[in-house]
Amino acid sequence: MQVNKPIQTIQRPSLLLLLILCTLLSCPTPSLAEEKNLLDVWSEIKPPPPVALQPVHLDPKTSGLLILDIEEWACNAERRPRQLLTIGAPLGADRQSLSDHFGEAPIFKLITVVPRNGKVLEERLLANPFLLEIKGKGIKVAQWLLQNRLDILVTRQPQEGKGPGYVFGNAGVEILLTAESNADEALAGVRKELKIPMDA
Repeated sequence: MQVNKPIQTIQRPSLLLLLILCTLLSCPTPSLAEEKNLLDVWSEIKPPPPVALQPVHLDPKTSGLLILDIEEWACNAERRPRQLLTIGAPLGADRQSLSDHFGEAPIFKLITVVPRNGKVLEERLLANPFLLEIKGKGIKVAQWLLQNRLDILVTRQPQEGKGPGYVFGNAGVEILLTAESNADEALAGVRKELKIPMDA
């Protein structure tokens, strides 16, 4: 008489588990040497296009006004210094002297520095794209400079009461007046006034 032996079952990992394991083993792990911070890729960052302004209609029954009380003692350059600062100046055709006409300046010089150590991350000479405009060129130039992350404008002429002055004022851009005619000397004077190191 033949006795049937019980069939022994061998437990095997499921196919799904094997696929997950293979996937994890095949994924490359990022090297620490390849990681970059904001300062390393700053010159590669492209600003987004400006948002088109549209009229807004508010219902007074369902709308509210929120007023933020920003205390100057906590929100200032000493307590919360900026990590990056972009300083700009309008240049003449020689690309060395400061232009006395903001909207009609053919070239704008922009430098981006790290305030804590004075390191220059980027230095650009940008052609004025609105030089041939007939009307509103000053406002258009100001908006264009905001798209290029301008923080401080160095100029020989005040902008108060003018279109660019309003644009910069609403955006928080600081306008510093200088008596210098040479652009490099004017920018160096601003860095000295802001206590940004020059030897980096």
